[in-house]
Amino acid sequence: MADLNQVSNAEASSAFNGRALWNQAERMLAHDYPFHGAMLSSWNVIVNTSIRTMAIMLSEDQTIEVHFNPEFILSLTPREIVAVQLHEIHHVVLGHVFCKPSDFSNKVAFYVSAEICANEYIREPLP
Repeated sequence: MADLNQVSNAEASSAFNGRALWNQAERMLAHDYPFHGAMLSSWNVIVNTSIRTMAIMLSEDQTIEVHFNPEFILSLTPREIVAVQLHEIHHVVLGHVFCKPSDFSNKVAFYVSAEICANEYIREPLP
């Protein structure tokens, strides 16, 4: 995760601009998908430069966190960000975030099927 006390001006600018674009897309999501927008607004959103794109996870205290790399967000249009936000929300709605991949004999099949299911109801353009 980005510790803004230990990053360069360019990294801080990227984090700031990525968060601003994220917020714009989140407002679009809330307008077009009120249920999904309400869910996303209740989660912790964290700028995280150690991941390549975006991820959803449970914290140690079992709260939902959405992590995103600001460079990834800045490479997308607002509509594409909405699509990726929907994708991550679907992982929660469909229960994927609560599954333990170790409970499945074929972990690759679990991950592939979870990704396909998360995209099934998205009308927005995915990157």
